[in-house]
Amino acid sequence: MKPLLSILLTIILIILFTACSSSEETVKTDQDEQPEIYIFDDVSDEIDTSAITEVEQPAVTSDPRSTKYYVQVGAFTTRDRADEFVKLKSPRTTYQLNITYSEEVKLYVVRIPAFSTRAEAEKVRNDFWQSGLFNDAFIVTQ
Repeated sequence: MKPLLSILLTIILIILFTACSSSEETVKTDQDEQPEIYIFDDVSDEIDTSAITEVEQPAVTSDPRSTKYYVQVGAFTTRDRADEFVKLKSPRTTYQLNITYSEEVKLYVVRIPAFSTRAEAEKVRNDFWQSGLFNDAFIVTQ
């Protein structure tokens, strides 16, 4: 009788320990959380690199009338990946794709030339979304 009681007690303890273990992942939330940065590094290997241009971004000024609106279509960790992306996508759009290095996010960003109004930039961004060419395009101001 004693071995049966010992086995039964062992089974009960095993069930209790496994039932009490947490299967949920604990997630730490930080109040000073940085905004998400999307990096688009998936491009084809078959790309011609002869037509890439680099444009210097204008300096940021405090005058709101001089605000420029850019449609950003990609951000990459290396210049080579940005070059590949531009080579792949340039033939599919009438807009010039410019590569610049952003010190703020430490990435090579691909944008089309600036617009003077947000409405113009939104129209182009929405056209990109609808065409499926740049599904992750968004507007950046400077």
